[in-house]
Amino acid sequence: MSLSISGCMLVSVPGDVAETAIPGISPWQDGRRGGSCAASVAAVNPVSGSLPADGEASVAGVRLPAGKRTGPEGRSGRSPQSALWVTGEFADAAGAWLALRERLGGTGLVPLLLSGLRGEPGRPWESGELDPPACGALADLEVPALLRDGWDSHVPCPEEDEQETAELLAPFSRSFPGLAPAASGLASPAGLEQAVASLTGPMRIGLAVASRPADVLVGIGWQGAANYHRTAAPLTVVLRSWEDRFGAAVMHVGFDTIDLLVERPALSRQAALAVAAEHFAFCMDNIYQGAGSISAYARQLTGAVRWSFWWD
Repeated sequence: MSLSISGCMLVSVPGDVAETAIPGISPWQDGRRGGSCAASVAAVNPVSGSLPADGEASVAGVRLPAGKRTGPEGRSGRSPQSALWVTGEFADAAGAWLALRERLGGTGLVPLLLSGLRGEPGRPWESGELDPPACGALADLEVPALLRDGWDSHVPCPEEDEQETAELLAPFSRSFPGLAPAASGLASPAGLEQAVASLTGPMRIGLAVASRPADVLVGIGWQGAANYHRTAAPLTVVLRSWEDRFGAAVMHVGFDTIDLLVERPALSRQAALAVAAEHFAFCMDNIYQGAGSISAYARQLTGAVRWSFWWD
């Protein structure tokens, strides 16, 4: 059975799963254990991308603290079509995310680690600063054209210092070098877990209605790159390609940041340079306000299983 929501196809899977307790969450007992608290926590086997109801929940056997459905604020109140369920912040959100990641593949629900704006942790998840889902905007977008346009707009004007531009872009020229080849070498499970653990600060769990991690930004109406893109559709198209070529899946979303967990990273200098060029086209602040040059950025990318992006 499948369900279409705003143009995104969601796939359901049947079956029971064993229950996993996440440390730091108050224990509860369900009916199978004879507990008296069974009615207070909703047990959810994700079917057709169904979000849990507000309150505590057990999702695919993973117990989560209280959460609620959220979405864009409209003139007459919150949108009835929520594509995201969000918990409060809790200590072992990373552990919960790892457990959910193993269990929710293909269900139409994608687990996320979420953080808020520094000093205002409720934004955007509790403030209504989300757009309606915009999956229909994906239809006419193509990865090579998007990245070529991004590259062209991020390369300094010819009037700028040519030596500095050459150092910024080396070993590439002013022309976009094209898409990086797909990677095949797998990261170790331990390395992936360490990448998740490297995320610091208060975190919450989000469950997004989406058929794949690449689609969550456009599905939840994320506005973090609003200074560059009217919607998250261009980002989503590129993320789909990275998911296919590198196994790079969205794991964390902040107010204006995202982090990807990369199962097939760039393992050689040449491969890292090709990926770095795409990252420059995708999010120039990683280079301009970070590494300083594509070459320096590629050194950071070699073997990296966590790709981080932020938009000014």
